[in-house]
Amino acid sequence: MSDWDIPEYQELEDFAWDRMEVGDLRGAADAALKAIKLEPDKIDSYVILAQAAGVLGQKQAYAREAVRLGEIEFKLEIASAPSEDFPFWGITRTRPYMRGLHTLALAL
Repeated sequence: MSDWDIPEYQELEDFAWDRMEVGDLRGAADAALKAIKLEPDKIDSYVILAQAAGVLGQKQAYAREAVRLGEIEFKLEIASAPSEDFPFWGITRTRPYMRGLHTLALAL
């Protein structure tokens, strides 16, 4: 794999987001589940599953998993925030975690 190749799990997540945009929740969920099989710790895959879930308990469970994974992945960043010297919310790579928090808040 070269530096320019997109990992398969990322292609699946991108496809899932595309499916969400057109209202194909089943297609989005299927793609997210495939992405999780390839890379189990990808936060956005759980966010997609939460947003696509039709049952509130499932929505909450998937969103909680997204947040749990984000708290692990961004432990140091979370500990440093909020700080004027460290704009946590402006860092692009933390956005899946923020989407997870937002999705969980809406589900609760």
